[in-house]
Amino acid sequence: MESKKQVKVIYTENALEVLSETIALYRKENTRFPENLNELTEKYLNKIPRDGWQNEYVYVVNTSFVQISSYGADGAIGGKNYNSDLVVKISDE
Repeated sequence: MESKKQVKVIYTENALEVLSETIALYRKENTRFPENLNELTEKYLNKIPRDGWQNEYVYVVNTSFVQISSYGADGAIGGKNYNSDLVVKISDE
């Protein structure tokens, strides 16, 4: 059971990496961050992945950064172990 939980964490970390690289490419080509993740499906991704627990990622966009989050196994902010949030922040360089 523990290994299935770990696989979900690893899957989510990998998906966050793909999303962050795709957002960086979008930013480079469009001189702005996407307003939402669905903008990535127009040219860059076939579909927006869900996290390892099949929840949508939380996407926050600001003028100088974006943040993509998974709230972990419990789907709630905060938590420990497998319930911990997984977050990637992408800033203007």
